[in-house]
Amino acid sequence: MADETLEVDVARNAFPITVPTGTLVTCNVGPRVKLVQILEMEDVGFHTNSAVMPPAQTKDKGSAEQEVQPGGLLVAQTVLRFAARFPDKKLLVAGHTDTTGSDAFNLELSRLRARNVRAFFAGDKATWVDVAAGRHKVEDWQGILTWLAATRAWDCDPGGVDGKVGPKTKKAIKGFRAAFNAEHGGSLPSSDAAPARADWEAFYDCYDHELATRLSVKVEDLPARREKVRWLEPAMIGCGEHWPRDKVGVDGYKSQENRRVEVLFFDEPEAPKLSCHTGDACDASKCDLYAKGRYKATYIPIDVDGFVPEDDNVVVLGWPDALGERLPGDVVLRLTAGERAPIERRWSEGAVKDGARELTFEGVPRRTTCTLVAASAEAATELVLFEEQVLDDPTTPAVWLRSLGEMPVVLTLDDAVAPAPVPTTDDVEPAPEVPA
Repeated sequence: MADETLEVDVARNAFPITVPTGTLVTCNVGPRVKLVQILEMEDVGFHTNSAVMPPAQTKDKGSAEQEVQPGGLLVAQTVLRFAARFPDKKLLVAGHTDTTGSDAFNLELSRLRARNVRAFFAGDKATWVDVAAGRHKVEDWQGILTWLAATRAWDCDPGGVDGKVGPKTKKAIKGFRAAFNAEHGGSLPSSDAAPARADWEAFYDCYDHELATRLSVKVEDLPARREKVRWLEPAMIGCGEHWPRDKVGVDGYKSQENRRVEVLFFDEPEAPKLSCHTGDACDASKCDLYAKGRYKATYIPIDVDGFVPEDDNVVVLGWPDALGERLPGDVVLRLTAGERAPIERRWSEGAVKDGARELTFEGVPRRTTCTLVAASAEAATELVLFEEQVLDDPTTPAVWLRSLGEMPVVLTLDDAVAPAPVPTTDDVEPAPEVPA
């Protein structure tokens, strides 16, 4: 809170503090920890210098036999089911790389990865093919052939994902073309040459066929399912090597865990500003998404039917520490929200930072009415800091979270008879904005 806002019957008075009914005092509320739902993609890593979303992961089992594990198509299936169940949430796709290569190289590669994934989720075949045909490795199409051999029983097993175009790989791509032409009415050439654009178009069609099967719909029904996804603007970003998970701060480190794309769902009021992405730049110092403490993540399971998004706020309430000198030592801030038991924090427990004392309230339910009072047994009174406010409704005239419009707090005094009414915006003059 700015010093001048304390001059109105607050900082000058000993407890109990008398605040005239309807007085507006801007409260220094720290940034609320916003929520994001993340679809775990740890099994959908990309090959080095590749931007192709794999349909599944293939791992050698010590021989020519391959183990096929869930991958990109399972993620796509979950995205469409989640979007149908939570139609108000918005989706962002964020691409990442490991720390091998230059910053500029990795930034462009991360964008291509996000673009490829987003294109498939959105049903943009032309863009998916553009990216895949232009930025792939031999391991990518070997993996796709292995997946098709395992799931469709086609004669296209390359005998391993090793990045080498040997006799088995050549036989496999020729077998794929014959099988695709027979089952999908294609016109791929009968050759063992490396995949061309037409082959990547066929690979996309195989992806779509499998996605429809997983969703128990026809391929022609997929556009209607994809239209239910609401996208942020921008819908995709590339973060380069700025936000690794593994070996943070280590340059030149090759890591499949860091070569990833994250699928992020937000409630619209909590969407990141993404001002760090302007033009061709990615300024990590301005990042509103990955900066420590900005977001609390809930991970979406593959089985989304029973998923319940975490729905709690973490709230930081701050006052100038000098005010504490005028308060009895037993002052407790009591936050009551909905039907839950009150959350109590003793004033003296707050952490002092830059001349302000901050108290953190965790487990505050969202979208419910809340009341905050400062109680003191010594003074035998309560100061109602706000009453029956909806924490994250930006249309409420007097909200107290800075992240929701930076509007002021209404302070009223509970005189043990009846709390003063909360004024509307027609009753009061607007208070100064909270400093950023």
